[in-house]
Amino acid sequence: MRTRDRSKLTTASWAGAAFILVITICAFTLPSRVAAMVTGFASAASCLAVAINMGWTGRKARGADRRWRILIGAAAIPTAVATAWHIAWISGHGTAIPAHVPWAADGFLLIVVLYLAGVLAFPTDPLDSGRDSSSLGREGFHWYVITALDSLVVVGALFLLAWLTILKPIAEMRHFDTAGLVSSLATVAGYLLLLAGLVFLSVFRQPRSAFALALLGAGLTGMMASTVIYFVVFATGGHGTAPIVDVVSTLGWLLILLAGLVPMPESETPVRRGPIPLS
Repeated sequence: MRTRDRSKLTTASWAGAAFILVITICAFTLPSRVAAMVTGFASAASCLAVAINMGWTGRKARGADRRWRILIGAAAIPTAVATAWHIAWISGHGTAIPAHVPWAADGFLLIVVLYLAGVLAFPTDPLDSGRDSSSLGREGFHWYVITALDSLVVVGALFLLAWLTILKPIAEMRHFDTAGLVSSLATVAGYLLLLAGLVFLSVFRQPRSAFALALLGAGLTGMMASTVIYFVVFATGGHGTAPIVDVVSTLGWLLILLAGLVPMPESETPVRRGPIPLS
């Protein structure tokens, strides 16, 4: 990593840490409704910062390094809009858990597709990078399809197990807003799908930057943790969550932002060359 890139990453890390510290203090000291709005706004601002950062760095990148940044940045824009809607709900109703969720919220499934495409487009090389480039090129597309299907199978199995052991008994005990239940479950399953894709990526491929992939994974884990807490509160009939939940969400977005600031090394895969002309 060049000195300039390391300095930029260090500065962003310290700024992010200071931001999280301020938001955490607000979460514990301000009145609950005000704290929820402040932390929610911080989460939306961090999400928007990810979209801008990924778009800016993606504009200057090339190849796979450009694709994953553009895809993640594009997915962050509607996510920021959804977070802004959540802040408006808190402002108007005083609770963090909506009583009725519009069916349009299920559009998050389309956003998950963008996120998954961005995760799978993260620059990696095959584990066996010593093979000829023609065989490497043929395996690329198949690997993306297999990884996406494997992720779906793993998440589907986990979701079925959770439904039979935990979710179904809870659903039978009380009445739920159908749109809210579907949206919450889809959001949790979406983040599980992204994390499964990241695991397969790290195990069966060689990430060009393990540090950037770790930051991306940590950020998505933070997002999923806050989403799971929201779902648990919704499933148990609660009307609000502690503002610290939005602090976790904000931290997740900042980690993803830092992942976008990590410079990506060039591929070590041999480049395919044309035939050498005979003299």
